[in-house]
Amino acid sequence: MNTGDLKGGMKDVYNGDIFVHKNFFEPNQLDKWIYELMHSGKWTPMGTSYKDGEKTGERPHFILNSKDLLLHSHIISYTHWLIKDALDVDSFEYFDNQGNIVNAIQVGDTSIIHKDGPTKDAWTMIVYLNKEWDPDWGGKTEFYNEDLDEVVYSHHPNPGSVILFRQSIPHGIAPVSTLSKEPRYSFVVKGIARA
Repeated sequence: MNTGDLKGGMKDVYNGDIFVHKNFFEPNQLDKWIYELMHSGKWTPMGTSYKDGEKTGERPHFILNSKDLLLHSHIISYTHWLIKDALDVDSFEYFDNQGNIVNAIQVGDTSIIHKDGPTKDAWTMIVYLNKEWDPDWGGKTEFYNEDLDEVVYSHHPNPGSVILFRQSIPHGIAPVSTLSKEPRYSFVVKGIARA
């Protein structure tokens, strides 16, 4: 784990609304978690290919409930202080009914621009789990202004990187390239900051 100094662990990249640590987890930790993901038979499709009864052509991506996995408790224990420090809060309470998933984004999967929630006190944390991810493989997490006409921050899914952002910020995932060797795996957890 590459912790940096406590105050410098996460970098504010957008007005106190998005924080990033570009290499928090080491490759050997990612290896163990990817092995666990590869041997889990609990993957389910998320999303729908229909809207208002009409086929949209969108292909849902696959998710895995992470609460049953060892990686869930490991990531939470490793990142809890990181979140509290970045937000300068006394506590961070994780939601039981939101997040707690691992996404597997593949070539052909689609992502609409969306908000995770309406409140500014609620946050989403994403940990990028692939041991390798070339910039040419796509799959960036992109954040937009309220008018959805400008990308205000784009995060390449660096292996072991962590991103923390307000749920009220519009965001989506850029398409994964046919050059990618595997799905883009990311751990997602959500919670609320308490001063």
